[in-house]
Amino acid sequence: MLGPRFGGRKLDSLAERIVLGGISGVTAEADVTEGRAETLLGGTLVLAEVARHLDARLEIGRGGLREGAALALARLESAAA
Repeated sequence: MLGPRFGGRKLDSLAERIVLGGISGVTAEADVTEGRAETLLGGTLVLAEVARHLDARLEIGRGGLREGAALALARLESAAA
């Protein structure tokens, strides 16, 4: 895991920055492709709700959400074995 942790409010602020900056602002600021930038707003909104529902702060990782979920499941499987 890398970087700071984000709660619902901080993720809401990030979503607002994405909306106000538009796709070109996101691609320039975050150094991501246009296709990836188009998914960031939806992902940020979903993660904000997850953080609120779990009453937790989420941490930024190197991989994507799928990779993190796969690693978590692998750890659970390994612990159960």
